[in-house]
Amino acid sequence: MSMISGYVGVTITTTVGDVEEVTVDGRDFGLEEGGEWSRDRDDGELRANFIFIAFNDGFDLILNVGAHGNVLTHYTLALRINDLDEYDIKSVAISVDELEVDGLFPSTDQAQEY
Repeated sequence: MSMISGYVGVTITTTVGDVEEVTVDGRDFGLEEGGEWSRDRDDGELRANFIFIAFNDGFDLILNVGAHGNVLTHYTLALRINDLDEYDIKSVAISVDELEVDGLFPSTDQAQEY
């Protein structure tokens, strides 16, 4: 079961001026770091940080999410461009962010286990 749903729209401009729209599915994001829930010392709420990466030809999307209780404390979606020459890429930009990260939060049953 994927923890991330939705999608990201990416606009790719090639070195010859062609523009291509690419859609990256939320299920393409794999957990790279984090995801371990722990109890906050001050208020006892669960907290965790996550870094997910969706690898693509010529670029990667990096999602950094933090949660405290059932509240997002930070959400950053960034592009990492690689191999510009190999893929003839001039620029890459995020055009749409429709990712849903609600699946990251533990259910009530899971929260009682911590």
